[in-house]
Amino acid sequence: MNRFAQKLAEHSISLRRGHPEILQVNVGKLCNLICVHCHVNAGPKRKEIMTRETIDQILDWLVKTDIPIV
Repeated sequence: MNRFAQKLAEHSISLRRGHPEILQVNVGKLCNLICVHCHVNAGPKRKEIMTRETIDQILDWLVKTDIPIV
């Protein structure tokens, strides 16, 4: 048993995955800002953009869920 699991057990804590309430989708790295704190390193010179095919696949999957917020 790792230390984290051991601490949880010592305190009678069990972690359980909750039901997803929000789906966050990053659609690309093209951005009109240049922020040094950006965690995806996005900017105006980046050209990576999600394809329509991928968007459609996400939407097809999403309608089969009951996730209320995108």
